[in-house]
Amino acid sequence: MAISKKTPTDYLAIFIATGGGAGFMPKAPGTAGALAGVLVYLGMQAAGANAYFLHAILLVLFAGTVAAHRVESIWGHVCW
Repeated sequence: MAISKKTPTDYLAIFIATGGGAGFMPKAPGTAGALAGVLVYLGMQAAGANAYFLHAILLVLFAGTVAAHRVESIWGHVCW
């Protein structure tokens, strides 16, 4: 059962679950998502945040899992 009215939290969950919108790319959405991840890595490296890579990975894992669960309740179970 999909939710009809979306809240700002729903839009945030969609943004996180699609990799900042990279998942909506018409061609090669997985490649676009990988590029987004590489850009985050390079940004952290340039900022000297090497000691926090594990923290960032765990944060993204947790946020992605919660967002994916929320987006499934919004869009329903989608298999392409």
